[in-house]
Amino acid sequence: MTTAMSDDLIQKYEEEVSRLREMLEDFRKERLQTRWVPLVGAVLSVPTVLWKPWAPLLSFACALVVMGTWRYLIYGHVNERSFQLDRARRELKKLRSAQPAPAVVDAVPVAADSGSTSSPT
Repeated sequence: MTTAMSDDLIQKYEEEVSRLREMLEDFRKERLQTRWVPLVGAVLSVPTVLWKPWAPLLSFACALVVMGTWRYLIYGHVNERSFQLDRARRELKKLRSAQPAPAVVDAVPVAADSGSTSSPT
């Protein structure tokens, strides 16, 4: 693999790692939002008492099911993205270790000119 191809792949994997990190952070924020669902279910279940005495329990149970399903879907997405992030990091590490080290040019010190103009013969 040429150096240019390797550099392009490294750049793509770095972009993928940053994209996956952002997605995981978004999922963590969304997981925090799910805690409001039972509260909304409790508030909405209050007026249902006027309809049937058991209706608030059903309304609150539906809110809990919605919250559980939402959290389960987030959990699945977080696990998948975490797996992809680990894989991308491993590939990035492999590419960086396979990349040749930059060549170091040894500088040979030049002897100071003694100032004589005579040629050695």
